[in-house]
Amino acid sequence: MEAPLVTVVVPTRDRPELLGEALEGIAEQRFSDYEVVVVDDSPGGEAAAVNRQVVRRFGDRFR
Repeated sequence: MEAPLVTVVVPTRDRPELLGEALEGIAEQRFSDYEVVVVDDSPGGEAAAVNRQVVRRFGDRFR
């Protein structure tokens, strides 16, 4: 498997609703040779768990 041309790094902390909006915007792009890496600085707990659920909605390209 060849690595994607572009890696998009999305930092987040305790804002799953904004994370979802940001990832939707990325997913809607016509360019398709990319991966998305979400860097979650949440201290754990509920916000971190919700962030993981949000990321999973977008499939393997998003991690």
